[in-house]
Parts: sequence; structure tokens; C-alpha cells
Amino acid sequence: MTLQADRSQRRGDARIEGDAAAARYQVVELPAERAADLAAITRKEPPTVAIVGLGYVGLPTALGLNETGARLIGLEISESRLEAIQRSDVDLVADDHARLRVALGSDSFRLTSDPAGLADADAVIVCVPTPVDEHQVPDLRALRSACMSVVANARAGQVIILTSTSYAGCTRDLVAEPLAERGFRVGVDIHVAFSPERIDPGNVRYPQSVVPRVVGGVSPGCTDRAIEVIGRVAPTHPVSSPEAAEFTKLLENSFRAVNIVATEE
Repeated sequence: MTLQADRSQRRGDARIEGDAAAARYQVVELPAERAADLAAITRKEPPTVAIVGLGYVGLPTALGLNETGARLIGLEISESRLEAIQRSDVDLVADDHARLRVALGSDSFRLTSDPAGLADADAVIVCVPTPVDEHQVPDLRALRSACMSVVANARAGQVIILTSTSYAGCTRDLVAEPLAERGFRVGVDIHVAFSPERIDPGNVRYPQSVVPRVVGGVSPGCTDRAIEVIGRVAPTHPVSSPEAAEFTKLLENSFRAVNIVATEE
């Protein structure tokens, strides 16, 4: 879910600081609806991207990336969910149903429940749910489990991107530090970032391709690598760190919740 106000006035890859960065991404002055397309075609080699969790965020993200030419590995531990996707018996907007039909007939779209397939990916995007329990406390069990699988199957050269709403610091706690314990040098031989999801299920007026995504990496290089991936499906706005990106999602959700409550009152 995401805020809708003033999007028509936003520009493509919301301002990137520095002339060098602006020249690299070339999306600063474009309208939002073209920003993601340009980011996609400036990529030299189509990457292989693994999406962990094929729910209301993961599946549209996978379909959007596949449409840009990326090879997709869709990892979903629920066999019933995988079967529903294969039958096209899932809740999607019409455009995404069309993309799903194309993807299911393509060799570049692979569905699996085996985490070992993550090692084949150039990029891994974690899109699992973080619901609240009966005490309004976020349930992070799915996220922790997904991150453990990602870390266990990580390889040098990958970029790993968390998108699930969680606390500020979770990207370092659940991904960067465990990778370092495995011997990886984060920011050197593997890259880690956070880019909060902003998909509004069923909203055809504001599809993911026009909604800006914040991206914050453990290092500037991590941010750059994550933008190369996320920029294929959405305009991007880099921030200084994963924590900054994580906090923007908490702030957005809080802002929306307060305004909804105030309006209802």
C-alpha cells in the first residue's frame, strides 16, 4: 500500500545528487512513466533475478522484471501458491494477468520451492510479508527464514535487496552481518540494499512503473547495484543507507495510518 498524493508532479528517478550519478542513470528529468523503461534498456546484459516470496508484492515485481527481459527465478515455499500461479488463479490487475500468461509460456520464467536455485541469480529480491500479530507486533518469522535461505545460498557478485517492511537496521541484522560471518566483504564482493515495496494492490492508476522507489545500500556501490535492478521496474531515489530507506517506509505507513484515522474521526 502506498500514498497517492502529488504523484503526477513527480519526476522520473527523483533527483540524484552529483553530475556523475545523473549522467550515469540518465533519468533525472524524465517523467515517471518513462524512467523505468530507460533504466531497463541501459542495462547491457539481462540479469537473472530471484524473487523470494510470490505474494501481492513479489509476483507483480517478478512479472515486471521479466517483461524487461530479465530471467526470473520465483521462489515460493507454498506449493499451493505455486500451483495457483501456474493456473493463473491469482489476484492481479488485468495487465499483470497478461504478463503472467506470457511469462508462464517462457523459458525465462522459472518457479521453484527449492532455495538452492538462488545461487543461479545475479540479484535476489526478498518480498515476504511481515504481518502484525494479535498484539500489533510485527511477525518477522517469514522474513528471518527467507533471509537465512538467501544468506545460505549467496554467492560472490550477487546483489541482495530486501523490500519487506521492517524495523530500521533489519537489513544489516538479517543479511549484511550474516554474510560477513560467511566471509563475504559486503560492498566489495557482494552487495546488499533495502528498497521498500510500494505496490498498491489492484490500483491501475498508479502501477509500480510510475511509483518512485527509495534505495539505500550498505555502501554507495551497493546502492548503485540495487538501482540497476529496481530501476528496471520503477523510478528510483537513492538514500544514504539501508536504515534511511527502512525508515522512509515506516514514516510513510505511519503518515498514511494517522491521516486515515483522522479522516474517519
